[in-house]
Amino acid sequence: MSRIRQVIFAVAAALIIGLGLWLMRPVADNYESKIIYKMKADVRAGQEIKKDDLIEVQVPAEMLTEGYIDSPESIYGYYASHDLASGEFIHQGSLSAQPSGLVYEHQPAGARLMTLKLNSDQANGFWLAAGSRVDIDLVARDPDIKPRVISLENVEVAAVLGCDDNTAATGYNNPTAAKTPLICLSLERDQVMILSSEMINREIRLSVICNK
Repeated sequence: MSRIRQVIFAVAAALIIGLGLWLMRPVADNYESKIIYKMKADVRAGQEIKKDDLIEVQVPAEMLTEGYIDSPESIYGYYASHDLASGEFIHQGSLSAQPSGLVYEHQPAGARLMTLKLNSDQANGFWLAAGSRVDIDLVARDPDIKPRVISLENVEVAAVLGCDDNTAATGYNNPTAAKTPLICLSLERDQVMILSSEMINREIRLSVICNK
């Protein structure tokens, strides 16, 4: 191959490569990216997330699903709903409006949750579950105490805690279970005060309100 032909071949190859790169340019220009944020340091559940805790990261938009935080303003006034590790991307599910990191979704605003440790006979055999309705009777241990009975009616059971798997599924109190179930009640403030002041001198009895 003569020197002239080599030069022509090299120039043609360069033109072909350049044309290919030019044709690819619109693809690069149309590449979509998005800014999201990840944790700069560890944050414990219940702690407020601050702007200084975040690192800005640019990622391909096609890699993202909905819900990732794309603005520092989106986390103002929010707290970590669970422990967040350094480098973890921030999702809406990582945020809580409650500083404790706990949200009682099934309880109305202002409800008070109070947990009592009761024997099986006092708690109707623990045939209870979240959503059960009960009447609470506080019966005086001393016959001279008046009134003899104080009643709180139609109280919601928020949870039955400390059950083994069998108890949770059936409501039956297994006498061999390591823990005695605890009854968590959803109360109003005046009901909490009555229970707190009267339970020392009175025995608590729950009677279940049947739906059918």
